[in-house]
Amino acid sequence: MKRLIILFVITGTFLFYSARAEEVLMLQTTKMVPKYELISNISLGPFGEEIKGETEITYRYRVVISTFEIYDDLFIEKFKINNEEGIPDGIDWSRMLDLKPLLKKLKISTEHQNISKIEWLSPTSLRFRLGGKLIVLEDIRQLNIRAKTN
Repeated sequence: MKRLIILFVITGTFLFYSARAEEVLMLQTTKMVPKYELISNISLGPFGEEIKGETEITYRYRVVISTFEIYDDLFIEKFKINNEEGIPDGIDWSRMLDLKPLLKKLKISTEHQNISKIEWLSPTSLRFRLGGKLIVLEDIRQLNIRAKTN
């Protein structure tokens, strides 16, 4: 009887933790020239720095949510900051994040995706709500971005 109870507790604990384990997806981005139908949200990330040779480059990422009819698109942009004047030096690149695999995995219809509550965790990672579910994007400077859900 004790063995049965111990086995039940161990099995139940395993099922509880495996059900809560985070899922990781790699999402593709597509480079593009920024062209938005209607901007519904812009979120600036914190300043970051890169060293190229002997030059220190200050940069910032931003996320732009563009809404077309009822659909949200998420764009990630990187722009350099002019270190002498402290103002943006223009967009370095812009990419659209393909949300379809994430929507499919989370069983969220495109009509109910509603991207909201963007919060930056570092210069290259952020979290937001997609259809009410919490999503974390890591290393957004890559073409394929790691997305975690739980």
